[in-house]
Amino acid sequence: MTTPQSNGHRAKSFVIYATIAIISVAVALAINGIDPRPAARKITRPLERIIDAVPMPNRSPDAVRIATWHIRSFSVGTHDDRALKTISDIVSQFDVVAVQGVRETAVLDRLLIRLPGWRYTASPPLGPDGNTERYAFLWHAAAADIIGDPAIVADPFGQLEREPFAATFVSGKFDFTLCTVRIEESDNIPVRRRELRLMDEIVDEVRSANGDERDLI
Repeated sequence: MTTPQSNGHRAKSFVIYATIAIISVAVALAINGIDPRPAARKITRPLERIIDAVPMPNRSPDAVRIATWHIRSFSVGTHDDRALKTISDIVSQFDVVAVQGVRETAVLDRLLIRLPGWRYTASPPLGPDGNTERYAFLWHAAAADIIGDPAIVADPFGQLEREPFAATFVSGKFDFTLCTVRIEESDNIPVRRRELRLMDEIVDEVRSANGDERDLI
């Protein structure tokens, strides 16, 4: 793996809000409110109630707000303008967002039309033949910027359905490496457990390639 190097900036006053776990749980439920079938493509009231219930940290120059979101089968054909409007409303409340489940970059281009000042980078298609997906990192340019090039984290033993994707960002005087991975979500429990057991090794791999940068999320 080749992970972008840190520029060495540090500031104790900067805080990463612990919104990642909260948002992961909330949007996992919310995904069920966006029907991916082209015939339906609707947003239900439960999704809107979940959005209202998610606690959001206040904007502050001393904090960077990070979230992760698996948007199932995220593509132009499965998410209409209303769905993209709701997704953009959620994304806009953060500074950097990791997205899993991207089927095509065209949907990211459409999403960014609704997110002025935002940018994205996407991985190449990853996964088994016939079921490939991309990862993406989205960030608000006024709050954060990417350092160097993102990287695929190598899976030398071929035990992951999809290799992780990592990138280094800077926000003010704070820099960090963000790594995202989609774990097997089917009923195949042994595969899911096997992938989860590999997470420590993934963390070690990213850190070993990351030079002096120790802030890994």
